Amino acid sequence: MHDRTMDKRDEEILELKQKLIELMKENNEMKELILFLDDERNFARQFMRDFNNKQTFNWNSLKQKLTFLEQKQFELIRENYSLKQLCVLLDENATSPQMLPSPGDKSMSSNQLTGKSASSTCQYILHLENELRLRGANMNRPKHISEAIRLNSLRETMVSGTAEEKNLLDGLSETAIKSILNR
Repeated sequence: MHDRTMDKRDEEILELKQKLIELMKENNEMKELILFLDDERNFARQFMRDFNNKQTFNWNSLKQKLTFLEQKQFELIRENYSLKQLCVLLDENATSPQMLPSPGDKSMSSNQLTGKSASSTCQYILHLENELRLRGANMNRPKHISEAIRLNSLRETMVSGTAEEKNLLDGLSETAIKSILNR
């Protein structure tokens, strides 16, 4: 009987050892699973941080672009308003009976500009701008017109210089005015 009890205890010990080994394996598997899930959680957290940073950057970038586009739109609205006022003034000048074809006349119509010199065209543009200012319009002169007027002013004030330089400035000034008329 003593052998039987010993055998039974040995079997129980073996069973317990077997269960201990299984539990240790299961414990190791659980540890690995926890480490894996922790790595996944850290990866997801980092991914969300990066995603949020990118979204914030995109949002700020879009806000900047929107602000820029709103400013551009406002500038275009102002320019369109100025151009409408200019068109009204041109229509008034075109229907005015006091159009004189002389080159020094500042009230010539836009149809008469084609055959006129760069100087008289620039004078006409300056005259229209002055009339618009007198009417309370805030005219923003386009860059290409400013450059043509500046070039014409340089040509008119050039006292000394070779004939070649004067001819070059005359040609540039005429080309600039033609490009304005063809826009």
